[in-house]
Amino acid sequence: MSSQFCPKPTMGNADPFNAMAWSELYHLMVTRYPDLPQDKALVENLRDLFVKYPKETGEAIKSTLSDLKKTFSEFRETIGEAVEALGEATGISIFGYIGRLISSRAKDSVTGSHIRETNQALEKIASELKTFNAPSLWGQMANINAILTSGAAVQYIKKMAEQAERIANGLEVIGDHVGFQNISGDRFPGHVYSYVRSMIERHQGERVPHYFFVFNQGTQWQAKFDDLNRADPLGPHCLGYSHDLDELVHFLVRIARPRLGPRVIFHILIPVVGNLAITESLTFPDEMGPFRVSGQLNQDGRPCVYLCMPLRRDRDNLRNVGSLKPRPRWVLLQQAGLCLPILGEWFSTDLEPIYFDNPPFKVTTSVGTPLYCSLYAECAPVPPRTLGTRREV
Repeated sequence: MSSQFCPKPTMGNADPFNAMAWSELYHLMVTRYPDLPQDKALVENLRDLFVKYPKETGEAIKSTLSDLKKTFSEFRETIGEAVEALGEATGISIFGYIGRLISSRAKDSVTGSHIRETNQALEKIASELKTFNAPSLWGQMANINAILTSGAAVQYIKKMAEQAERIANGLEVIGDHVGFQNISGDRFPGHVYSYVRSMIERHQGERVPHYFFVFNQGTQWQAKFDDLNRADPLGPHCLGYSHDLDELVHFLVRIARPRLGPRVIFHILIPVVGNLAITESLTFPDEMGPFRVSGQLNQDGRPCVYLCMPLRRDRDNLRNVGSLKPRPRWVLLQQAGLCLPILGEWFSTDLEPIYFDNPPFKVTTSVGTPLYCSLYAECAPVPPRTLGTRREV
């Protein structure tokens, strides 16, 4: 290439024929044609470059194309539009074709790169969930018998479900409609697979991404579910399952949410065999971000899953999940010493309160003697425990 074509450009004496790289073209454009809109000025520069000096221009930008691909994807799109406009202005159809090609490849490059990075992040999260464990959190609800299934769940729901009088009669007919053989057989794993796919398809057209996790307290169905997912993958939006709700929530807060960002919506799906009642009073951590917890309705239109979520903010995120009232709590207040009016304040001692969760005896009772007095009465329920945290002893 001649030095006449490629002297080092200066902003004071800019000449569009002196462009050494695409990045310089922009600066030359605005100095050469300051009175034109940027798109028209770019067209004029390109007309000069491609029509008057096509060979020299090609040589000048050849060495910069690899860097341009990585660093100037947005600029490439603008270049493509300008070249396409140049084709329309000059009537040279090849420019229009080249311009459309540059623009489409620039867009595809950015979109494809983003999709690949997102899918890689999702695959990593799904892989980590398979081996994730938090020993300090595992089994907290099971250890206090807070997870009830089948007949035990039905009896508890009849007593503690909100609007219990409305659903009591319907619960009489609820039972294990899916037998034990279906837990390890094809029906329940297939049902979980179909449920997850249905939920993914329901939300796949929305602008904000939705990601799905399955909670079920059992594990016997998981192997067959994995077989189904390998044969016909549910895709990157299904990120796995867990049989411990505390561990799952801890994983979502500490690993999934920081990597996927604050706007994506997490779904915890709870398919069950028969009925499930989680009796412990619970709340979700603030760090969960946008989320939903979804159950399913039985053939009578009533929830199969019931949770004790006393806070309104948690209930607003429940879908097809029934609400349980917190277990009633009673307290025994005692005082020992000289239990007399006025003098008792100085000559008696208050003993440590004794609390009873859901006691069989629920009648307010008081005892008063000169040396001992007590009051047995209902008090406020236990505050909800935040999921994914240790229960205070």
